[in-house]
Amino acid sequence: MTGIQEKRATFVSGKDLIKITSSHHIISSEITAFLVMPILQRGNVIGFVYSHKFTDQKMFDDDLLNSISLYGEKAGELVRETYDEQQLLSKREFEVMKGVANGLLTKEIAESYSISELTVKQYIKLARNKLNASNRAHAVAKMFRLGIL
Repeated sequence: MTGIQEKRATFVSGKDLIKITSSHHIISSEITAFLVMPILQRGNVIGFVYSHKFTDQKMFDDDLLNSISLYGEKAGELVRETYDEQQLLSKREFEVMKGVANGLLTKEIAESYSISELTVKQYIKLARNKLNASNRAHAVAKMFRLGIL
């Protein structure tokens, strides 16, 4: 069983390295071992990081592997938090605010999405409220700070 299946950081070397490597991948003969760190989100593996810069398995005791596993869990939480923040606005609110961020006038945004200027203003107001922003510029600044834009 691999570290990814076990949902825990694992150091793999020697014959185990060959066993777990997919036949679709070719590993350089210079690589004799690697460290695998699964990235978890709500207990599911959403990705992994691996490094082949390590050769000494002795340095990877259970405490260190547990710490690396915890790091993978925290990385997954950050990904989820960022995703949740991006979902803060509806698709149309986001599109309209992107237009605002790009300096477009209300009329230009309305024309580009074939909606009325009043509807654009309504989307901006909804986005401002969701972001707790006092004005358009403040809303755009908050979106940049959150990493949404």
